[in-house]
Amino acid sequence: MALGKTCKYCSRCELILMHQDELEAELTYSFSKFAPEAIGNEYLVLGTIEKRVWRKGVKGDGAEVGEILKHVADFKKVYDLEYDPGGWYPADEGVERR
Repeated sequence: MALGKTCKYCSRCELILMHQDELEAELTYSFSKFAPEAIGNEYLVLGTIEKRVWRKGVKGDGAEVGEILKHVADFKKVYDLEYDPGGWYPADEGVERR
């Protein structure tokens, strides 16, 4: 499935940022229409696809999967970004959280 999902991009770090919950909401919505049995299964995000190739697929003029994969830019690394919002915590909890 090639989603037309717009994500945040940091040009300085060359990172594409996406919230997992937003992606999964999009997948759930899309798969609920044509493959509800796929909801809740594991998935893999391959990378980004050239916009012109994606547009052809939306119009119904898309190519075979093998041809489309030639226009995908694979992700080199995947990071799980987590943050600690800071603030006051009980003394016994503060050291472990950081």
